[in-house]
Amino acid sequence: MYVMGDNGVFKRASDARLKTNIAKYQEMLETSKGPIIIDGLGTFNPEDYFQYIQDQGIIEDKETDVIDNGDGTYDVTTKPGYIFLVELMPTKENPVDAKIEYLGQAGKVAPIIKKIETSSTTSSITAKAIVVRLGNGTVTYYYKLASASDSEYQEITNVNEETGATQSTGITAGEKYTIKVIAKNEVGEVVSIVEVLTGPPTLADIVDKIQEENKTIEDENGNSITIPGGFKVVPDTEENDVDYTYSGDKKPCVQDGIVIEDEEGNQFVWIPVGNIKNKDGTTTTITLGRYTFDTTDATPILKQNADDYERAIEFKQGLYSYQELLVSNTYTPAKELGNFVNKAKENKGYYLARYEASRGADNKVKSKREKEVWSGITQRDSAEKAQQMYSNEFIESDLINSYSWDTAIVFIQEYSENNKYANKKSINDKDVGILNTGKSGDKVCNIYDMASNCSEWSTEKCMYNVAPCVDRGGSYNSSQSYNYTNARGSSSVSINDKAKSFRPLLYIK
Repeated sequence: MYVMGDNGVFKRASDARLKTNIAKYQEMLETSKGPIIIDGLGTFNPEDYFQYIQDQGIIEDKETDVIDNGDGTYDVTTKPGYIFLVELMPTKENPVDAKIEYLGQAGKVAPIIKKIETSSTTSSITAKAIVVRLGNGTVTYYYKLASASDSEYQEITNVNEETGATQSTGITAGEKYTIKVIAKNEVGEVVSIVEVLTGPPTLADIVDKIQEENKTIEDENGNSITIPGGFKVVPDTEENDVDYTYSGDKKPCVQDGIVIEDEEGNQFVWIPVGNIKNKDGTTTTITLGRYTFDTTDATPILKQNADDYERAIEFKQGLYSYQELLVSNTYTPAKELGNFVNKAKENKGYYLARYEASRGADNKVKSKREKEVWSGITQRDSAEKAQQMYSNEFIESDLINSYSWDTAIVFIQEYSENNKYANKKSINDKDVGILNTGKSGDKVCNIYDMASNCSEWSTEKCMYNVAPCVDRGGSYNSSQSYNYTNARGSSSVSINDKAKSFRPLLYIK
């Protein structure tokens, strides 16, 4: 009677045949080195060697049966499933020979994960494990946020033999994820873990998403913008009355006038300063400063660079002279002018209220569409309301100053169809009166009514004895064109506090 156990005749015969076959294939691999070394004049070229043993029928296909371990060794699986380790000698940089060692049979040794190749986009992660000695085993992929606990791993079910495992739902741009790979066969299993960072997202990737903290990000052309914590970028839709046309695909670029919105619906528009990258490869420079504008073609003329904000410089536009308030007297100056200047330059821009001010039920200033304009307010009160709108860890608010107003006009003329916006004509319809916010049709770079509807207060003083006030528009004169020194309002409205409103600004801390 034959015994079928480990010491039985069948077992001993099987082991003998196995050893014979292993020795035969190892000898074939050793013999195949000769022609390669001779052809190479004493050097060993692994690519030629693997091609040779494929041509000899020792392996099926070098693309699948040879695994480069990256350290000068290769796992080679011969036809019957015998795994040999081929090691370049003396080094992988200067090989003159190869050492060949038997490792085991495919499926009868535990698998090894040689490496995990990863890639990512702003909304997906992909991993492909290079596994050897797997046999008929399985490879399973899992993922989680790097900061999450191990119990939160989820399996990646979208697995492709060529490209690996891809997770494209529930992935957030700019986050770090941990990928775990488990290779398992009947002998054992092995686990390997890698981390992958999703793509430095673009502005388009975070549209309509409230930011938990200040997020500095780039648009499609590489221009930097900071979205304040508690705000989101408003998408280009008819309902939102927002137009992003510069890139041609509704993706916001700073040239459009990017609109942000807080959780209450208040909206502001980004005014970029410094060097702005255009889609044609050119660069436009917008200097933060005080300007006058030519009365014929509206060409901006820089009168005071913002770097020089500490000096009181008075200049004339038309009939009137103007000067930014540096000290408090009858009127309220900017909260911290130097801080605004420094932060606007550091962050490459600032925000201007999209609309003239309106008053909320809580008696706080708002920047919303189709609201009654908050008029009949003094400069001091408008400064107080603007400065109290926001003051938190992310942003500061203030009443518009001469630098913020003039630079916004320069931006508008550069990137809107109205390159003479500073010389916009007045509304002559005496029946119009003061319209609600965003109703006059004066929309440029997503900003409303900078040159129409109400006259607006600022922190700049008009040096004219008839209107000795910080009236951003100066005194109204229906016979003059609208530019930054002319009042904005209907000819049916007299120039007094009843016709004056205001507009807050924001700057990033």
